[in-house]
Amino acid sequence: MALCIEGNLLAQSSSRNEYNQFLIKIESFINRHKIEVDNRFVIKKLADSVSFYPKDLNCLLKEQIVKLAKGSPVIADSMAYEVAVFSVPIVDTLILSFADSWKISIDTTVSFPNMGTYGEFHGGMRNFNTMLAKYLTQNRELIPDSVLRFSIVFDNSHYSKLLYILGGSQSLRDSLFSFWGTYKFKHYPAILYGRLWNQIYLFQASQDSVNTIAVECTETNIIAGLAISNEAVYGILERKPSDYLIQLVYDPKNSVDKIYQDNHIDRLLMKDRKAVLSALRHMHEQRFLDGLVYPMGTYYVSKYLVNQGNY
Repeated sequence: MALCIEGNLLAQSSSRNEYNQFLIKIESFINRHKIEVDNRFVIKKLADSVSFYPKDLNCLLKEQIVKLAKGSPVIADSMAYEVAVFSVPIVDTLILSFADSWKISIDTTVSFPNMGTYGEFHGGMRNFNTMLAKYLTQNRELIPDSVLRFSIVFDNSHYSKLLYILGGSQSLRDSLFSFWGTYKFKHYPAILYGRLWNQIYLFQASQDSVNTIAVECTETNIIAGLAISNEAVYGILERKPSDYLIQLVYDPKNSVDKIYQDNHIDRLLMKDRKAVLSALRHMHEQRFLDGLVYPMGTYYVSKYLVNQGNY
């Protein structure tokens, strides 16, 4: 991630590279010495002294950061830097990132603004569920099973456009598109790290003994990358979903080629591998288009079958 400080110093690629090199040195030290670190810590520098929060940060790590900070032009006087820590799945290692969009004040007080919100429907989720349940109750023939699960995908325009309805029969999907067009619900996309995101919602519709249908949103997620094939929609998701294909570690300090060569991808079937690489390309294209550095950490790839759902 990029650290936002007044004057937008990190807009320059040279500055960003210096921060990346500083983080790589800390990462290497942590991984080499098997130091356990919580999910974040703060480095503050006042004149020639460096202080830390939390105070119980490993002594070896403190000594190394002090050593690195003394010779590093990127750790300025009277600044505070929030460092996020992410564990890498399977591989016994950590990656680090300067926290994104933290506002740093000159008196070293760290301010934590609202980082963003998940998407929402005009009138709220409860109202949307109620209206959808009423519609499906009036069209009970669309739900032959006692429980039906389906997903709805929206784009990242200011008032989101409905992209896909996944799962269930073709008649159900056609009917849900009709429902959306009839009621003209407004969907406001997720806002995270200063940009609008595609989003997916997973719904469950169930019938009771008198054929009244209830609808519940069981999961929602931000989509960082998207790929479409004839059979499925692949999404790179920001949070771990209930069902996912693989997990990937995204580290902007790596080259694009190195991320593409992730050994998790190699284990996939050819058609899935091609789709995941396509989703990664979409993720990178959006990143460069928006001038955005994605948050580093673990991302999850889900596969949603167009004809029958992935449940």
